[in-house]
Amino acid sequence: MVKLIAKLSPWLAPIPSAYFVARSSMAHLNVPLVLAIIIGVVLELLGIATVHTALSLYRWNIKPAVDKEKGGWERAPLKLSIATCAVYFVAVLFLSVVLETVPQLAPIAPTIFPVVAVVGAVTLAIVYQHDERVARYGRKDANTSGIKGVYNAWMVRTMQRINGNGAKAIPAPAKPKTQDAKPDAPVMHPVCQECGEVVASGNMGSHRRWHCTGNGANGKETEHAETHTAQAH
Repeated sequence: MVKLIAKLSPWLAPIPSAYFVARSSMAHLNVPLVLAIIIGVVLELLGIATVHTALSLYRWNIKPAVDKEKGGWERAPLKLSIATCAVYFVAVLFLSVVLETVPQLAPIAPTIFPVVAVVGAVTLAIVYQHDERVARYGRKDANTSGIKGVYNAWMVRTMQRINGNGAKAIPAPAKPKTQDAKPDAPVMHPVCQECGEVVASGNMGSHRRWHCTGNGANGKETEHAETHTAQAH
């Protein structure tokens, strides 16, 4: 429960300040209720953004790797971010306190809003540039520090232990035959056109002489004998 209150209360804290800014805007600047609520909400949201950005830049600049003199990581523009926080603080004090105390300053009060708009634009630029800075330098630092760094180190040691104990040599796969390699030519055996028998290569002459002697029906033994004789030669 305490953790829930600690997380919720910072978001509720700007509500009273937004109320007094809205009331002062309605009373001294003669703005409608809707616009007064918008002014109060925008100022408080801008305050949250500027303070959060300044603290983020401060945490970045105190890293040991951020050392401008030694050519280390790029430093964040912390002073500019603190200046945006100061402008927000002055704007809120002017609308909620000074304007209530000195109502004669009401004619010049609207000049605060363009300044607040510029502060918002500068804060957006700072946040965008810092995101790029973290992506450029901070990824390695984030992977080697904190809980994530401990987990990554444990994973590295575990994988090294597995690879060291149970690793087996894997033979390199055989190179596939190239498309230019010609396939082996099939062995062709001639077929006799008269009897349809397959004749061994080089024996077609004797087989035809066998047909010419009139032994095509009953002289297979003679043909086979001639075939063996031709093969022996």
